[in-house]
Amino acid sequence: MQNDEVNFEQVFTFAGHAHLYERIGSKLWIYQHWSEEELHILELFLQVYGFDEEQALFMDDFLYHFRIFKNMHQYHDMSRYHF
Repeated sequence: MQNDEVNFEQVFTFAGHAHLYERIGSKLWIYQHWSEEELHILELFLQVYGFDEEQALFMDDFLYHFRIFKNMHQYHDMSRYHF
């Protein structure tokens, strides 16, 4: 496993979503190139959103919600919110 992929996995683990990485993390890593900025936004996203371990979650659904959060973060002043 490459160092970047290990960092990607740690983002999920530190946010308490290791189970989510186990289900869709590899697909997410392969599907999209993750810049450092996106990894930071992913950290914030995982802190704010709740994911039910029992409920099915598909990669497309995850990315849909992530992209909405990313756009809100980039195009609105989200710095005033402390996650």
